[in-house]
Amino acid sequence: MNTAPENSSNTPESAPQDRTLDNIVMALNRGEALLKIVGDFSTAALQKLEVFGLSQLTNPDTLTAMDLYDRPLAEVEKLLRSKKIEFNDPKNVTEEEAHTLKNFGSMAWKVPPGSNVELLIHQDPVIGIRLLGEQKP
Repeated sequence: MNTAPENSSNTPESAPQDRTLDNIVMALNRGEALLKIVGDFSTAALQKLEVFGLSQLTNPDTLTAMDLYDRPLAEVEKLLRSKKIEFNDPKNVTEEEAHTLKNFGSMAWKVPPGSNVELLIHQDPVIGIRLLGEQKP
């Protein structure tokens, strides 16, 4: 028996609105994660952001470092599996290693589907993702 109201959000008429709202929420979450990333790394590392594009914040089909940063490992692994992205056992790093300029510079800002990545963790949350290889077209 269907108990959902006739005008519920799962009706075909509201589906595009739900997708738009989901995209807005995703962009806000990515922006929040970006602020956390910037806060966790020294200000000198901001020069590395020149490789960062605004489309990475607004494109819902692009998996980015902001989607993974400071998230629980189990949640990140589930997301990577859903995008068919391979990963090995995460690498545990110290807090000092986690927030070095070297780590910041090697972080994968955009992760194409089918890629192979290395996750860096510090006390469980994911604090970095390195692109090890991309799927060949």
